[in-house]
Amino acid sequence: MKEKWMPHIIAVAVFAVFIVLGLACATSPKVSGPVTFVDNVAVPDLSQAELFTKVKGYFDETFSKEYRNSNIWNSNQDSGIIRGKLVVDNVQHQDYLSRYNSTFTVEVKDGNYVISFTEPTIQGTGFISAEAREKTIQSYLAGANISAAAGLSNRTDEERRASWEKSVDSGYGSKTNPTDESPVKYDYQAVNFNEQWQKLAAELKRYVMVN
Repeated sequence: MKEKWMPHIIAVAVFAVFIVLGLACATSPKVSGPVTFVDNVAVPDLSQAELFTKVKGYFDETFSKEYRNSNIWNSNQDSGIIRGKLVVDNVQHQDYLSRYNSTFTVEVKDGNYVISFTEPTIQGTGFISAEAREKTIQSYLAGANISAAAGLSNRTDEERRASWEKSVDSGYGSKTNPTDESPVKYDYQAVNFNEQWQKLAAELKRYVMVN
């Protein structure tokens, strides 16, 4: 009787292990509100036309060098509005890499401009190294091997590995095939976004003042 129930006991144990691991992954504090950033910069000596040219020049130059996947959606000198998408690649957290996307809007007027960032989303772009990828695959395989030992799976080691590799690559993405965009969930992600936005806003201000 004990042998009869052993596979079921093992299955319950495996399930419990995955629950514990899932809870461990969810320990990062979640964001409590919208993630946005606004910077209002006064440039008293410049007209709207002069300031617009400088701001637009900054984005044209920067997006051709540092933020190559970013782009300007539209710009209108009459209204003084520039809108686009900022894309920051290779953001690292633990063993994983991500792409951080956000929408930016610049409103230029005589003597000042306001830059704002909204709609932050994240895409997985893989692992920091081949070793990190293999470590993740091995973690998944450990659970699959326990299930196989309990008689819950008759797949070969090669079949299990191929299946898990496909699952890992689909779940974590790659630089050429990132995952779908997802909203910000955790505080550390919000911190990363704010650091990126503050950096770009500071660079834009410096560019406008110097050029």
